[in-house]
Amino acid sequence: MTAIPVYLERFGPAARRRLGRLVAEAKAANPLAPVTVVTPHQYAGISLRRTLANGGGNDGNAPDDGGGGAGGGDYGGNSGNHRGGAGRGLLNVRFMAWARLAEFLGGPALAAAGRRPLTPLVELAMIRAVSAAARDELAILGRVAHHPALHRSLAAAFGDLARLDADGLTRLADSGPLQAETVALYRQFRERTRDYYQSEELALAASAAVRSGAAAAQQDIGAVIFHLPSDPSPGQRELLRALAESGIGGCRLLLGLTGEGETDQAAQDLAASFAADDDGTPPEPRTSDRPEVERRPAASAGHSVDADVAATVNPVDAANSVDAGILTATANSVDTALPVVDGVVSAPDVREEVRRAVRDMLQLARREGVPFHRMAALYRYAEPYAAQLRLELRLAGLPIAGPEPDTLQDTAAGRLLLGLLEALLADFSRPHLMQWLAEAPLRAGLLRQSAAPPESAAGRDADGRYDDAPGGMGLPEYAMRDYGAPPSAELAHWEALSRKAGVTGGLEQWVSRVPHYRDNLRERIEADRRKEEFSPARRRAMEEEAASAGRLIAFVQELAQRHPAQELAQRRPGRETAGRTAADERYPWGDFSAWALRLFRDYALPEEQWPQEGGHAAAFKKVEEKLKELAALEAVEPAGATFPQFRQALEDALNVPAGRSGVTGSGVFAAPLSAALGMEFDAVWVLGMAEGAFPGRLAEDPLLPDAVRLAAGGGRLPLRRGSAAEERRLYLAALAAGRRRFLSYA
Repeated sequence: MTAIPVYLERFGPAARRRLGRLVAEAKAANPLAPVTVVTPHQYAGISLRRTLANGGGNDGNAPDDGGGGAGGGDYGGNSGNHRGGAGRGLLNVRFMAWARLAEFLGGPALAAAGRRPLTPLVELAMIRAVSAAARDELAILGRVAHHPALHRSLAAAFGDLARLDADGLTRLADSGPLQAETVALYRQFRERTRDYYQSEELALAASAAVRSGAAAAQQDIGAVIFHLPSDPSPGQRELLRALAESGIGGCRLLLGLTGEGETDQAAQDLAASFAADDDGTPPEPRTSDRPEVERRPAASAGHSVDADVAATVNPVDAANSVDAGILTATANSVDTALPVVDGVVSAPDVREEVRRAVRDMLQLARREGVPFHRMAALYRYAEPYAAQLRLELRLAGLPIAGPEPDTLQDTAAGRLLLGLLEALLADFSRPHLMQWLAEAPLRAGLLRQSAAPPESAAGRDADGRYDDAPGGMGLPEYAMRDYGAPPSAELAHWEALSRKAGVTGGLEQWVSRVPHYRDNLRERIEADRRKEEFSPARRRAMEEEAASAGRLIAFVQELAQRHPAQELAQRRPGRETAGRTAADERYPWGDFSAWALRLFRDYALPEEQWPQEGGHAAAFKKVEEKLKELAALEAVEPAGATFPQFRQALEDALNVPAGRSGVTGSGVFAAPLSAALGMEFDAVWVLGMAEGAFPGRLAEDPLLPDAVRLAAGGGRLPLRRGSAAEERRLYLAALAAGRRRFLSYA
């Protein structure tokens, strides 16, 4: 077995310098030689690209949206156009994540075999179908086979079980009745998904393509440097070995160290597993030949990057920057000093804690000229820090960058669609309907209060009596042609009059009690007309309320016609529905998808009216795309779905990240702690360092406890208890990403 060159370096400047030297070494013979750097995530790729390309200068000239270059679909691309200061740029260097590399190498072979990627949407649909089919056979899980929480737990467990071979699955099934049912469901799941592939199969297909020479893209990726990987799966390990044995550029592994022996044990074990010579003897991992001494920049140069990088990224100087002494040093030379914290803040509550961090950012920018894109605010828990941090940054007028904490469910477009379906499912429950009307950005239509004539003129005959001809609602005919979002005043009228009418829920109450209340108002108006003395203001208020009640009835009745039990049933005449309720009726996924898409477009603001700022326009398009994807579930569940099942599937489909905030490199990086791995900042604030919350308490996996994973997994299944060391590793790596570090808690 060919040994893989493994390098152990401290997180921070040492790791970046080593990466620069490895890139220079790969380009020593040919400056145009392709090099691919595999990073933990896309933000690390963007940060590293800028650091290496800009050498020792200030890398703040041009924001980067993550695309561009000749890198095609990956976010790395070529970086020759990102230059600044003394940097000499990069040429033909890609930065991509593990999944992108595996798709690049193994995707074509799987596509040629007729296999498709298993999307989370299809995966959950398959799990629902498998659970429902095996419900009567499961003594333990059968009682909750329909529950969405079980489906999500099974999806997480199945991702781990993909690491096991047939013997490993058998050992796991023999460990207990609950594990036996879990493995049985997994085997049925694998049988149903044989035409799809998951990430583990993709990695194995990539390694097979590399070994067989069938990976045409391998010539394009050249030498591969894996930067700061963590616990690669068996398939990813195979891909590493295949690249090392290919002879086309080979691969190198750069692992990060924190300086703590227990925390670094996983990296040491990983290094030992790869750094084995042909005779099986593991050599010493390669590290720096000198201890890492942190360089504290002067206050006026707080935003400069490490000057050592400039000398390491130039292929011409490769022979001078990589020598035998560096490559044969032992792990004893790695510095064990932990990062120094510059300040700790105790705040009375989360709001004040975040405000203090924002004030410190402003002072650092004003006094020392540190740009905001060289600052990061990190947190362990998204709730409550993600929303509060973004709120305070926006109130202070600071630009924001980083992953968006909200899912598509939480966006305005997602809430509009899910709230509408929930109101229909709840049989027009007044709280559900009123909440949806109050929160959703609905399309403006002809039923605006300002567009309709007052009640004194609308819907009356020549003698001043009410005419109910247009739909029997006392409304002019033009008001029945369309409807739309009521203005805030109208919505307040609807909320108040529906309460006065005694509506709590159910379509029957809306179409009977609201008209009854409106008719009572009319009688009171007619009684006032017969009086010699009456209050014009009181009469006008009653007329406006009666008109508002008519518009509310029209809105609800039109919405009721859009219920799938009405609209889809009309499109499929002759369907036998006797003995079934609207919630029990099944329709094809394609019909549901098309119906929901029409409903969404009819009620939501037009696409061109969604603001670009805040990602609202992008979220609108993504919600539409998710609705279209639901049609693909017909191949998974040909029997179709009920309305509640469709609503649950849509909720699962929208439970994905909404995108990202701002442009990376253009504002304060606000993100979870793990997102700082491999990045570089001048100042880092870590929020939420309260005892008991950081690190968080880790719960056992109810399906596959650690004891079972350890006994039956053969070392292939990740352990929950290992997450504590991983959290510590990510915390120390986040501190190493900044030249100044500040902690706070509330």
